[in-house]
Amino acid sequence: MKISEILRFLDAEQIPYVFRGSAESEVARFSSLTHYKPGTFTWVKTQENLPEGFDCAAVALAFVSEGVTGAFPNVIETPQSKHAFFSVMEHFYGEEESRPAIGQFTYLSPRVKLGKNVRIGHNCTLDGDITIGDDTVIWNGVTIVNHVTIGCRCEIQSGCVIGHDGFGYTEDEAHNKTMVRHFGGVTIGDEVRLGMNNVIARGVIDDTVLGNGVKMADLCHVGHNNMVGDRSTLINSALFGSCHIGENAYITYSVVKNQTHIGENALIGMASNVLHDVEANTVVVGNPARTLRKTGGEKVSEWTISRLFIGAAAESVNAISMENAQGYAAITGDNNPLHFDTEEAYRSRYGKPIAHGMILAGFVSGVIGSQMPGRGCIYESQTMRFLRPVFYGETITTRVTVRELYPERNRVVLATECYNEQGQAVMSGEAVVLPRKEV
Repeated sequence: MKISEILRFLDAEQIPYVFRGSAESEVARFSSLTHYKPGTFTWVKTQENLPEGFDCAAVALAFVSEGVTGAFPNVIETPQSKHAFFSVMEHFYGEEESRPAIGQFTYLSPRVKLGKNVRIGHNCTLDGDITIGDDTVIWNGVTIVNHVTIGCRCEIQSGCVIGHDGFGYTEDEAHNKTMVRHFGGVTIGDEVRLGMNNVIARGVIDDTVLGNGVKMADLCHVGHNNMVGDRSTLINSALFGSCHIGENAYITYSVVKNQTHIGENALIGMASNVLHDVEANTVVVGNPARTLRKTGGEKVSEWTISRLFIGAAAESVNAISMENAQGYAAITGDNNPLHFDTEEAYRSRYGKPIAHGMILAGFVSGVIGSQMPGRGCIYESQTMRFLRPVFYGETITTRVTVRELYPERNRVVLATECYNEQGQAVMSGEAVVLPRKEV
């Protein structure tokens, strides 16, 4: 296959890219970067993914993220490198194995309604008032009972159980427990993917709902009356009853207490125990889960010592420009010619002008003063080491992380770091800060 065929597919899918090389070159199938096979195309996520000593020139075609460099003879650079690579794999090589519409030893009760092109594997049970939308695939050993509606183009992998009563009971004075009978159902939207051995309980009165585009990895538990918003992701996690999960939330290897609300675009970090509501655009981690940072531009800006914890972090991203240098020089009087467009700068060991290192210190101060600990904090001390030069036009990520806590003195020790676009540390240091005191 010629690379030109791949480029035509990317154009048709409206995936943005820049191609460098010969579109007439041939490629044959695909392989991983770790076990690269000559003549195939592969994917390079980050510069760090390139093995030491890897011969980039031997790669027939590389899909790379922006900023990845190497002597590849043919390269497709795109901000959607993962999506582009796997879309090409599926389009050109994803032939479906021929399988019967209904597998052996599968039972469908009379009230089951199947849409067009539905396929159901072996040893499945669909027993109840069940509707399956067009083009949905149900794999082997799946049990679906009671009142369940599944949308179009879904995939239900082997071992899933959908529609049984959840866990709820009443109790008398002697603590004898009577299970509460459920009368609701389960509603699953379009393009939902349930991994192996997921359990989805039906609602007590209203339905348990999984919105459109929800993706669940293996071994997830969704209790009764949960509402999971569109495009949310669950990975090996458990939602107890009556939780409300906003759109595009991401929950990984975590437990969420019943009746908890998680806002849209929230991220629940690995091994978290969520006992309280989580605001939209918030990252939480830990047991119990505590706010790590805000996303989408909104910042947690009033950390007190009681809210901080080891590992809490905040960051900012800033572009370095000649205007920064001119403004800094105007305030400080640091007119060192190495920082400007001068002959001395081009004769220096760096070969071109470099940014003032103390501009990075300003970025650190910005994160500490406006994000964490934020408003009302007092800077006590700061150390720093400049590890690499920073050039104009580069984008710098500044990260501040809680390293030590001294509540009795109201002091927090922060690791302060700046990184360039290649993920290389350009400055590191340590700050001691007094957070705003409790009111």
